[in-house]
Amino acid sequence: MKFRFIAVVACAAFGSSACGSDDETSSGSIAITLKEDTISASPATASAGAVDFMVSNTGREMHEFVVIKTDLPEDQLPMVDGAVDEEAAGLQVMGEIEDIPAGGSGHVTLQLSPGKYVLICNIVEQVTGMPSHNHYDEGMHKAFVVN
Repeated sequence: MKFRFIAVVACAAFGSSACGSDDETSSGSIAITLKEDTISASPATASAGAVDFMVSNTGREMHEFVVIKTDLPEDQLPMVDGAVDEEAAGLQVMGEIEDIPAGGSGHVTLQLSPGKYVLICNIVEQVTGMPSHNHYDEGMHKAFVVN
């Protein structure tokens, strides 16, 4: 009986989707794969409402996952100091997972309204005596649509 109580509390705290709900309309689940120079999303669209991003870093480097609402093209986000300017006009950061190590994973559930989004890794690595290593500029961006 003690274990059933814990399960009920967990379902109440994290929502029915965390407990295997069959209600597919309550939230969409998007599989995200981060790897050097790419972000993939399956599927690349979702219905408005709670969207659960299940993120896996299959690369060799640390990555992050940022969801930005914008009408700008995915490869034309404004930059400042070698990174996407997450506070620029026309960008609204909806949520993120920072510092996902190589081989690591994470998830974030966001309430998203209909519109265009861009999924990015916004890590910039500085190595002494070398040019900065900007993951966004190297191709870690993906257009994403919420209907």
